[in-house]
Parts: sequence; structure tokens; C-alpha cells
Amino acid sequence: MDELDRTKEQISLLEETNETNSSEIDELNETIKMLKNQIDLLADDLDEANSFNASLNLEVDEITESYSNLKVDYDKLEENDGNDSVFNMLIDRSINEVYDSYGLPSKDYFISLIQKTIDIYMMYNVSSLNYDPESTNVIDDVIYYRVQDKRFPDYQSFVAFISDCYADDFVEDYLKSNLYINIDGELYTSTGEAGSLLSSDWHLSLVGYNSEEIWFELYFIDSSGFEPSVVTMTVTMADFDGDWKVTEQNYSF
Repeated sequence: MDELDRTKEQISLLEETNETNSSEIDELNETIKMLKNQIDLLADDLDEANSFNASLNLEVDEITESYSNLKVDYDKLEENDGNDSVFNMLIDRSINEVYDSYGLPSKDYFISLIQKTIDIYMMYNVSSLNYDPESTNVIDDVIYYRVQDKRFPDYQSFVAFISDCYADDFVEDYLKSNLYINIDGELYTSTGEAGSLLSSDWHLSLVGYNSEEIWFELYFIDSSGFEPSVVTMTVTMADFDGDWKVTEQNYSF
């Protein structure tokens, strides 16, 4: 074999070696790409694991806090030997926590509104508000007396009081009864007949709720008859942009 042939053979070997190396490089690149994908997947798994651990730690913290609160409550009850006031305080707090878990205002918020509805029921159905017998106006043969109540220095404050806890149609029905009217911006009343004598003590029970409405039952004692009887009042309230107002109420005697 002469020198030229040997040179051609070397060139051929080098070309084969280059092709082999190129193939191996391609394989290595594929392997690197596959490993990178696996690393990305592992990173995603790690993020999910960290997120889960954070959530788990939060739940553990909440459980620990609940346990601590229960332990404090138990200690209080033990110290007071089941004292009623302490027990009722703990019950009220638990009820408010339930309302909060529903996304509702506290029970105290609804009690305040219900108390206003009772006051309104009383002033319309039991006895009119206090008035000045010397300050009168006669309209359509009806004598009206100027109301004397610090809550209502004028007629608009009376309307605002009703509007605070009742939907518009209820407010309209109350006002058009003309038991209370506007005379020159002042609140006047015609004396109404007394109705049921309702006890000032009442019990409120949450019946049900959804995202827009909540239902209560109230229980009173009616002492107007020969024997006291239980009065049940059902109330439906609706959410008006964060303000809850009565949209329906019924009484059963």
C-alpha cells in the first residue's frame, strides 16, 4: 500500500470516528434534556410538598390554638366550679365562632337588630311611645300628640330607626299606618290600643341560613290572657350590601 492509500484509509477512519462521536453527542444531548425535564418535575413536586407542609403546619397551629383555648375554658370552669355566668360566657363565645364560620355577623349583631324589631312591634302593637298631652295637632278629626322619646328628636330619626332593621316594603307599611306621622318635621302619634303584653325576656334561635338569607325563631311570654302563653315569632333577614334587614316576620300565639 503506497502512501496515498494509507492516507485515504486514515481519512476514512477519522470520518467514521467523527460520525460515531456525533451520534454519541446527540445521545448525550437527549439524555441531558431528559434529565432536565426530570429535574423540573422534581422541582414542581418539591414546591407542592412545601405547599402541603405549609398547609399542614397551619392546620397543626390551628388545632394547637383550639386545644389551648379549650384548655383555658376548662380551667376557667374548674376554677369557678361550673359558675353559670362563666359557662354562659363560653357558650356565647362558641356561638359567635359558629356564626363567624358561616361568614355571618356575630349573634350579638343580630340580637341588636332583633331587639329593635321588638321595640317597633311594641310601639305599634302594644302601646304608643310616650307623648306630651299638651302638644297636639288635629288632622282629619284625629288627635295627634308630640312624641317625647330621646331616641326620636324628630320624625326622620324615627324613620331611620325602622329602616335600620326593616326592608323598604316593611318600612312603608309601618309608616302608612299613620300611627306615627310627620308634622313640621316632628314625630307625632295618635294613641293606639294596647295589644299583647309581651315579656321583655326572649330567646333567639338560629333556624337556618344561606348566602343571602338567615332565619330565626324568637320565643316570648304573652301575659295578656288569663294564663301566660308562649309566643313564637319567625323572622327572615336578608343581606343588603352588608346590612341585614327583616324581609319577613310572622307571629303565632
